[in-house]
Amino acid sequence: GGNSGSGGSEDGPIASGSGVGGACGGGGGGRRPNTVEELMAMQGGQQMFAVQPLTWCPHLPEVMPVPAAGLNSGAPCSTCGDPSENWVCLTCYKVECSRFVQEHMLYHRLETEHNLVLSFSDISVWCYSCDSYVDNPALLEAKNAAHLSKFGEPLPGMT
Repeated sequence: GGNSGSGGSEDGPIASGSGVGGACGGGGGGRRPNTVEELMAMQGGQQMFAVQPLTWCPHLPEVMPVPAAGLNSGAPCSTCGDPSENWVCLTCYKVECSRFVQEHMLYHRLETEHNLVLSFSDISVWCYSCDSYVDNPALLEAKNAAHLSKFGEPLPGMT
C-alpha cells in the first residue's frame, strides 16, 4: 500500500482531485499559458523543477560502441512491433518499447541485466540500476547517432 513514488495510482496516472487540472486541459478558463510565470500562477504558484541527470554512474562501462550501421530512431519494438516510444539498449542495441506501451525494454532489462537504455523520443539515457537519467561524455556517441537518425543532423556541437 501507499504511494511507491511511481507517479501514478491504480485508478490511472492522475488521481481525481489531484489539483493538476490546468496541466491536463481543465481549469484555467481554457486559456493556455504563454510564459512560465503564467503556468506557475495557473498551478497555484507551485515550484517547478527540472530532472537532474546523474553525471556518472557505475554502469557506464556496459555501454558498447554504436553498431557500424548506426541507429534507426524509427525502428519498431523488436518484440511487439509498436513504432512509438521506443528505447535502444546501449549494451546490445536491441530496440524495445517503453513502459507506456508494453514494457518490453523493462522485460529486456530483467532478462539481461543490461542497465543503460536510450530513448528515441527525447535522446535521454536511463539507468535501471541507478533509477535515474544519466548524462556523461561516454554516452555522446550513442546520443549523437540517435540524434542523427531522428533529425538528420548531429547533436549541436558535434561534427
